[in-house]
Amino acid sequence: MASLDEIAVLRRLTSTEPDDYPDDLLNDLIDSNGSVDAAAAQVWRELAAEYATMVDITESGSTRKLSDLHGHAQAMIKLFEQRSIVEAEAEGVIGTTISHITR
Repeated sequence: MASLDEIAVLRRLTSTEPDDYPDDLLNDLIDSNGSVDAAAAQVWRELAAEYATMVDITESGSTRKLSDLHGHAQAMIKLFEQRSIVEAEAEGVIGTTISHITR
């Protein structure tokens, strides 16, 4: 079970609101993904899926480049995936294990 501090960190890393991502959902994401960074990557994947349908809007002399949101979300996914891999390697979860066979 994720701590309240981990949930708070995940909320800050993803800029999510409690109405969209309640604490129990963030808790489940941390538990199922194994770390806050891996959970952050998952949240950003979900946000990227939402942003993929957004288009740029130009009206009355102003422009909103909403399509940029998808690219920014993709960059966040990559960042948090890399951080979760580094964290897992540091904990010895991922990596190469060499065993010596004695005959």
